[in-house]
Amino acid sequence: MPSCKECVQIGEGWTKLSLHMMGMLDKKSAELANERRKICDDCPKLVKSSTPFLKCSDCGCYYPMLAYSSGKTCPMGKW
Repeated sequence: MPSCKECVQIGEGWTKLSLHMMGMLDKKSAELANERRKICDDCPKLVKSSTPFLKCSDCGCYYPMLAYSSGKTCPMGKW
């Protein structure tokens, strides 16, 4: 079961992803997420999951939501 911190990160990630998809995310957050997504896109730890989203096999977070959470860090130290 995720910790409260992880729940906040997941919620923030979903919210910011939704705002980005609607063109309503602030520029700084969008740029940060895009930089992180470029790194994740090439990562071998990003794998298919049982959902329509990809999943990080190290931290277990679903992609791209994890890239949008300002409090999240890559478990491999890539961002």
